[in-house]
Amino acid sequence: MALRSAWRRAQLAAVAGVLGLLSACAGAAQPTVVTITSPTMNAEVPVGVELPIQGSVTGENIVRVEVLIDGMQMALLTVRDPSQGVSYFPIQAVWTPSLAGTHIVQLNVYGPNDQLLTTSDPIIFMARADLIPPTPTPAAAPPMPTDTPLPPPTFTPVPTQQLPASQTAQPPAEAATPTSTAAPISLAVVPSPTAASAAQSPAGALEPVLTVTVDILNVRAGPGTNYPLIGQLLLGATARVTGRSADGQWWQIRSPAGAGGVGWVFAELVQVNEPARSVAIAIAPPTPTPAPTVAATVHPVPTPATSTPVYGGPACTSASPSWRGANPNYPFCADQDVTWGDPAGDWAIYPNGKSIPLSISWNVYGPNIDEIWLRFDSADGVCPFNRPARAPISLQFPQGAASFRFNAGEYPNGATFRVFLLIKLKDGRWVQFGEKRLCIE
Repeated sequence: MALRSAWRRAQLAAVAGVLGLLSACAGAAQPTVVTITSPTMNAEVPVGVELPIQGSVTGENIVRVEVLIDGMQMALLTVRDPSQGVSYFPIQAVWTPSLAGTHIVQLNVYGPNDQLLTTSDPIIFMARADLIPPTPTPAAAPPMPTDTPLPPPTFTPVPTQQLPASQTAQPPAEAATPTSTAAPISLAVVPSPTAASAAQSPAGALEPVLTVTVDILNVRAGPGTNYPLIGQLLLGATARVTGRSADGQWWQIRSPAGAGGVGWVFAELVQVNEPARSVAIAIAPPTPTPAPTVAATVHPVPTPATSTPVYGGPACTSASPSWRGANPNYPFCADQDVTWGDPAGDWAIYPNGKSIPLSISWNVYGPNIDEIWLRFDSADGVCPFNRPARAPISLQFPQGAASFRFNAGEYPNGATFRVFLLIKLKDGRWVQFGEKRLCIE
């Protein structure tokens, strides 16, 4: 009898152990797996043609996905209710390369409370101006999840600082609405400057355009702050005006993130050219009721919500010899201002199509700095001549001494760029520092 009881107890212990193991396995967190199906690694795509950014993310409590092109946010995909994460998240966006060269696409995946779940392996591809655009075909829907998680692509990363100056942060020409049986996804885009105000229609008349006069301008779905935020524009960006509100307080502009390809901006924060003043009154979309919940505030260059790192660079206070805080916009130190690395000087004019190595350098640092970006913004009036507008170029650098090398021959049709540092401060402000000019005939 004692032997039988011992055997029975052993059986019950074994069953309990198996059940415990199964329970532990069932409760284990599913890994976050990112699959990018378009573009593919080392793909070659034509310049000026829409490129679908497609794929999927599987895992647990996925709330939003940030689409990065060359390190800059191109699109922000979010669930409508951030308190309810999903296990399958389809990726559908569109981006149009405007300059030839190497580009990188990556995805940042976030959970609740801005927790960074994973960052995808980068996909490197090449935009070429000599490729013939392919015949358009319907974009394939991203694959639905299977019982076996899809493996992420693998490759050898290429350091960002070794990429050519043709890197751009260009928004999609049209934002595709994700289609899936999963939880609804919304799209928010950070547009880059469009054609300059001198853009002309086929008839030769000036197009109605506006120019942003504040550091960051909100683009909304309708003419009012009660409409959802669909994107933002930086200081100096331009946009095509398509209409105005009945009270004249809001301008309707082209915006790929908005319904019907339009958005609205507050009139007091922009300047418009003369043709824009005669545009027709546009019908406002229905007032949202109840007021929609914005999944997350869109920033020009958002970063994961992590603990603020302790600044560990050189001493930089108001007592430092290099302190620039006499200008309240510059609460940091600069041992070297932005310097053009050409003996000909800051205002040299370079011939069209000729290979001329150029460089720009600086040394800016301080505990008040959050991010430093080198920005090339196409603009009229900065050189003795004008050239067609080009997509902006944005490259991120660490604090301290840094430099960037490029070649004037990369712009065979000429260029007129404002070149400056775009610095994000700890208090959330974005400031420009050390502007130079790049003039290529």
